[in-house]
Amino acid sequence: MKEATALGAAMAAGVGIGIYKDMKSAANELVTWEKEYQSNRDNFQRYQELKKRWLEVYQQELGLVDKGLTTSMWQAPGL
Repeated sequence: MKEATALGAAMAAGVGIGIYKDMKSAANELVTWEKEYQSNRDNFQRYQELKKRWLEVYQQELGLVDKGLTTSMWQAPGL
């Protein structure tokens, strides 16, 4: 959806003023799919291996941030 935020706001407004019964009804009427992407199931095992490696690296990075050796690229609002 190219304009998902705008469409969501319009759907909520439509529900609010009674054009649609609920968000599901609005979505059923207004949302259309341009394309559908299917994952390549042949790559599933490789993706699982890469995910495991990434999670290991990520945990190590969090430890470095906790020790003050590196700086996190993300910080929760208000911190």
